[in-house]
Amino acid sequence: LARWRSRLCEFDIQLQHVAGKDNGLADWLSRLPEDHDVTAGEISVPIVLCVGEAPPALSIALLKAQSPPDFVRGKLTCVDGFWLHALTRRLYIPDKLRSVFLRMLHGAPATGHAGYNRCLARACRYVWWPTLEEDLKRHIDRCRL
Repeated sequence: LARWRSRLCEFDIQLQHVAGKDNGLADWLSRLPEDHDVTAGEISVPIVLCVGEAPPALSIALLKAQSPPDFVRGKLTCVDGFWLHALTRRLYIPDKLRSVFLRMLHGAPATGHAGYNRCLARACRYVWWPTLEEDLKRHIDRCRL
């Protein structure tokens, strides 16, 4: 922190702490593996947080391109092109990405087909959509393992 402070002293800025639980996207970005060389075009959806491994070819561009339907838009705020729940600051997952998210959340090797409560707790730390709990329950009930 001291090094950062000395470097930032050159600029006229104000820093304000925001807890990770209130800023899921920043929390996700801070958890990228250190040995992972990432270019701007390669950063992938914050599913990594929930499953502990890299997701398939889901890009941030795809996530940003998905505009939420009107009935949920009032609960969301757009920050840097990402739709976040206005109160919890959790990332909104659009319809088209939910099944992939649920498959990875529940079925990835790192999670070992965790149960409903564990999966829900992981998901609720970082993401939101109106039917998250019901969709997760249905997904786990249909799991054959």
